[in-house]
Amino acid sequence: MVKDQMNKIKNLVQISTIVTESTDFYEIKDKIVDKMLEVVHPKKACVNLFHCSDLSEAYLVCSETLQYIPKQFTSDKTKFGYKIDFDNYPDYIKDSVRTRRIIYIPDVFSDPKAIKERVIARFEGYVGRIVFPMVISGNVVGFLTCFLKDGEYVDEDDIDYIKQVVTLMSLSIEITKKNGVTREIISKLRKTLGTVSEAIIKLYENKDMQNFLDLSCENVCRLTDSLQSCIVVYEKNDEGQYEEKYINMYDEIGNTVDFHAILDEIYQKDDKHGFQNYGEKYDRVTKHDGVNSYIFSKASRNDVSIAMVCVNAHSYSTDDDRILDIFKNQLFLALYQFETLEENIKHEVLKKELSMIREQQKLIMNRSNAVLQGDRELFYYHEPSSIVGGDVYLAETQNRNVIKFMVADVMGHGIVANYIVALMKGAFKVLCKQTSSPGKILRSMNSNLYEEFDKMGVFATCIIGTLNMEKNSLIIANAGHYFPIIVKNANTIIDFSRGNRGIPIGVLENTNYENNLLHVSDYQMITFFTDGILETVNLEGEEYGPHRFEKFLLKNYTNPPREFIKNFKKEMQKFSGKEKNDDILLVSIKKRT
Repeated sequence: MVKDQMNKIKNLVQISTIVTESTDFYEIKDKIVDKMLEVVHPKKACVNLFHCSDLSEAYLVCSETLQYIPKQFTSDKTKFGYKIDFDNYPDYIKDSVRTRRIIYIPDVFSDPKAIKERVIARFEGYVGRIVFPMVISGNVVGFLTCFLKDGEYVDEDDIDYIKQVVTLMSLSIEITKKNGVTREIISKLRKTLGTVSEAIIKLYENKDMQNFLDLSCENVCRLTDSLQSCIVVYEKNDEGQYEEKYINMYDEIGNTVDFHAILDEIYQKDDKHGFQNYGEKYDRVTKHDGVNSYIFSKASRNDVSIAMVCVNAHSYSTDDDRILDIFKNQLFLALYQFETLEENIKHEVLKKELSMIREQQKLIMNRSNAVLQGDRELFYYHEPSSIVGGDVYLAETQNRNVIKFMVADVMGHGIVANYIVALMKGAFKVLCKQTSSPGKILRSMNSNLYEEFDKMGVFATCIIGTLNMEKNSLIIANAGHYFPIIVKNANTIIDFSRGNRGIPIGVLENTNYENNLLHVSDYQMITFFTDGILETVNLEGEEYGPHRFEKFLLKNYTNPPREFIKNFKKEMQKFSGKEKNDDILLVSIKKRT
């Protein structure tokens, strides 16, 4: 009995560790169930989850210990799991979900509430079943059930133990949902603002404001899931009054919306941004014809003003409000600079200055290549998609054995990205002298630069690393960036996706970042990279992705840096079929050959 209790405690600690180290329930769900079943009397279990608070369908997401049941729903498999109509479940499971109570049916063949499952029970080979509802913030998000064969049972210790596991599972699901929302928002921002940055480059090259705003209107509709949008640029006249200089509209469905009426309304508001969902309520005093919802953001500086309005999404949220305001900030900054600079500065002189900045940035990075103590070398390859990119790598040598480095990806390109890159470089150089902890460097960098990030409406993913060749150790801390790809030998890639990817810099003001330790002597090559590599698209619309990148690394990790980079350039060009991609940056620590 004492041994059983010790095993349960041991496994519960292991389950807790699995949960706290992961941000994706779907990656760890089977490990949790396996650990639980090692120390309780039932040997079969499954997890069903409801999606988006919809209790009409329960998705079977964990069924590794079952043989018969999953085969009955193969045609209903979705990305959430096997979809099962909740009406088909036995009445006692519905009761458990409704009342949020544990319900135990020792014999499904005699209990009238289990009549619906007797055929399945016979084929699956169980006689009893116990249901544990999974509750988050008062809402049932799913349930775990344990199946008991003839002779198996659950005692009070088993029930108490499984309840604790279900609580940890619920925590993991909550973490996954929050992390999924964050990832979705970040991905949405990154892709859309990347498109905005391309439009900004075209604006400077072609000097066509109308086309620039047309593209922006279309992009902002997609960003907020709206059906119509409008962007207006105002300029002060001689009397000091703002007049429309440009007005651009995008209409996906061909219905006319009176944007001027909405613009008149929002310019009476003190708020710089906000949204309104009318729902079913129709109030002719406040509601505009043909508009079920709208969201806006506006800004003014000196003689230039901008207003953005999107209408008729299903509904708008605070996340949409935040995203639109970030979009507006970057758009307005580019617009303001374009409108206020002299023509020759806008086009020729600015281009030359940016080219100089790019060369300076390249020189700084080149100094970060290093032949290290022992048998290691550190090298990089960088190719910005525009004159100045948002990817950055910087290394600082502390002594003959220790080097600290930063790999970062600032959202967007061009002037704004370069400004943020400069701030991050300066902060990194200062903070390297103050602490040896990558996690503390990231925390200080985020807190010190948050106000500037927020003002510019951008964020950055970043990894800070401390490489100690005397100890053969690498400590890294991650702020929302990809973890490195690690080559152990000619046939093996090490998965370092455990650990917390953290929150990108500039998203939350006060954020802690954890340190992760690697022993470099165990590996042939450790490669850090930015998303421009994985998101490079070929002519068929396929992304390069992690599997192709891993295959390239396995094939080329023994090559000297110059040959490695030459092969990588060929690889990217061959795959994409074009000269230019998104910003591309890779940084590798490899054994010399």
